[in-house]
Amino acid sequence: MSTVTAPSRTGRRADLIAVGLAMLLVAAAIAVGLHYNRPGSGVVIYAFAPPLFGLWLPHVGPGSVAAVVLALLVVSKGPSLAARLRWRPLLALGYVTALAWTFSLAMIDGWARGFTGRLTTEHEYLHEVPGITDIPEMLAGFSSRILDFQPDSWTTHVSGHPPGATLVFVWLDRLGLQGGAWASAVVVLVGCLAVVAVPVTLAALGREDAARTVLPFAVLTRARSGSGCPRTGSSRVSRRPGSRCWRSPCGGGPSRSPAVCCSGSGSSFRTVSCCWPCSCLPSSC
Repeated sequence: MSTVTAPSRTGRRADLIAVGLAMLLVAAAIAVGLHYNRPGSGVVIYAFAPPLFGLWLPHVGPGSVAAVVLALLVVSKGPSLAARLRWRPLLALGYVTALAWTFSLAMIDGWARGFTGRLTTEHEYLHEVPGITDIPEMLAGFSSRILDFQPDSWTTHVSGHPPGATLVFVWLDRLGLQGGAWASAVVVLVGCLAVVAVPVTLAALGREDAARTVLPFAVLTRARSGSGCPRTGSSRVSRRPGSRCWRSPCGGGPSRSPAVCCSGSGSSFRTVSCCWPCSCLPSSC
């Protein structure tokens, strides 16, 4: 693996400009949302934490301290470790750190609400598992049940994702691994593999330096906290880890601060902050 080059002044300035523009865009979205959400506006936008489709519920819990400590360690120590560790130990460390980060975010809400109960609500996958007794029949009629507000409509997240996502939980059930704990564990374990997939893809494309640069960033991205939101984590790795590498703002340039990379990742990872714990927004998670 090649060593990571020092950041150029031009590159850092471009990063800061990108971050500033992203912050302005988010601020504008927040301002417009608050304007239309004001009492008596006559407009209902159904986004009560603009620009997020969710509700603000900031709080602390058992995982709060661990989440903050891990984030600080990754930001302060991650780039230097990524530059000097051997490749395979680095990937292993990144994966384990992502697991710890994701689990600590989930634990902000506690074991039941933050982890084992996430997939057991009426809107989630496990709600449909008992009714799927014939997989070929389920696949043949899957699209006919996507439309909402019908007598036999799929639940929200079954209809919103390809049937393979649902079948993962069907197979877990048939293997005797029933319940929210097993389902959430599999989602987190598989979803955190994105931390390995992203740098491995970059390295395969001939950008070993970028692969090392992006790894600390990948550990703390929204992709990681998204893995703690069970319906999105496992599909993240299986669908398109490579495409995320292509779009990563840290992938094509010299070494950059993970704080800058995290803040500037909005256009690539569909969020504006790597440290956005989904537990603060339960209705959007």
